Amino acid sequence: MHIPTKNSICGEVVSTTAFVLALRHLPTYQGGYFRLVDGNSEAEKAAMFTAAQRQAGAAQVANAEGQ
Repeated sequence: MHIPTKNSICGEVVSTTAFVLALRHLPTYQGGYFRLVDGNSEAEKAAMFTAAQRQAGAAQVANAEGQ
């Protein structure tokens, strides 16, 4: 889930949290987390998020192929 924080906040520290609830326990599920504190604009952070998603996806594929 992507929750953009608007640039109009202008330098204020803003914490954003997202979570998912499921109806059943998935014992092997591992969450993915991205720390996006660098970048000077919403657009830069969106680009960093997209790149991190691609990198995480590639790592998952490589890990699955290595098993």
